[in-house]
Amino acid sequence: MMIYISLSTLLMLFCAAFLLISLAGVPGNWLMIGSAVLFDWLVIRDQEVFWLWTILGVIGLAVIGEVIELIAGAMGAKKFGGTKRASIGALIGGVAGAITGTMFLPLIGTIFGAVAGAFTLATVMELSGGRSKHEAVRAGQGAALGHAAGNLTKFAIGCVIWVILLIAVIVQNAPQVPAVTG
Repeated sequence: MMIYISLSTLLMLFCAAFLLISLAGVPGNWLMIGSAVLFDWLVIRDQEVFWLWTILGVIGLAVIGEVIELIAGAMGAKKFGGTKRASIGALIGGVAGAITGTMFLPLIGTIFGAVAGAFTLATVMELSGGRSKHEAVRAGQGAALGHAAGNLTKFAIGCVIWVILLIAVIVQNAPQVPAVTG
């Protein structure tokens, strides 16, 4: 029982660390899910800690988080008056900026690079489409804000995943302690 508690605590601490680094663009939600599956499969062999539906549910949440993060910049650009060109620029710029930012300053650079990339490419795409400087910059601002909101939404979904895994570890299949009589 003590080994289970110790290993479960260690798992949840690792998951908390993965959750925090997800803010920097690292796939923390996927690392949490992967570590939970490995924990269930490799560490606790004599019983199933996470039900299949629990794992499938958190995978579904992680996919939703990824989709939201991916399209949020494009939605932000559109909300701020951008055209389809700005939305495409925000999408491509966010990904390219994250990669470029990571090369210069891992983790922190990923966040700033993604936001700056979404802003820059959305603005450039609007300017190349004949929009005024004011309209283009406004669309770029929407792309940057949208991308940042998408990242925070993905983090919030990661918090939900963490809580689900915590509940599963504590409640769902915790080993039964024999009743003490006496």
